[in-house]
Amino acid sequence: LAGNAVLPPRGAGLQMTSKYGSGMGVLWDGYSGVQCADLVPELMAFGDSWQERLNKEIGDVRARIYR
Repeated sequence: LAGNAVLPPRGAGLQMTSKYGSGMGVLWDGYSGVQCADLVPELMAFGDSWQERLNKEIGDVRARIYR
């Protein structure tokens, strides 16, 4: 979540951290790589264009990660 001004709402994804501090996170249906609000509409249009194909090829649950 580095670079974001606020944390996402509860239930928006998963955060896993080991006892040594390494970890990872996943935001469901998010565009977490976007740091500029001006790019969000363009990126959402691109993601939506691929969503149906991804749903068919890898299943709807996995496709949510790659949106």
